[in-house]
Amino acid sequence: MKNLILGVTTLSLLLSGCASEEPADESLPSEDETISMPEEEDDGENDEATEEELDTLNAYGVSAGHPIVVDVGMDILENGGNAVDAAIAIAFAVSVVEPFTSVVGGGGVTLVHEQGQDPESYDYREVVPENGIP
Repeated sequence: MKNLILGVTTLSLLLSGCASEEPADESLPSEDETISMPEEEDDGENDEATEEELDTLNAYGVSAGHPIVVDVGMDILENGGNAVDAAIAIAFAVSVVEPFTSVVGGGGVTLVHEQGQDPESYDYREVVPENGIP
């Protein structure tokens, strides 16, 4: 009986955390809110980036499947957070706006590229034993 009460309480807390009284504004950003890159003339002389250009990062960004999640990550970065801070916030945000595809306790994949090192990918997808017993 104690396990049943604990399970029902946990489930109700999880479900109440996903509820929203207001519908999410999923409209596309206006033209004023979008960023467009300036067009550059291509003279065809130098299509390869120089070593100096490759070593310089002048901007940062966030890629996610939902615009609200992108906003969460960008807010973290714009307010002094680092990539790890943004990734953690994104993981929580995506579990709220897309609970049907991702949850905090679930798995995922990540690509990490530290300065001066080769990129590394991490696959932390959940694994279930064939017999279903851990």
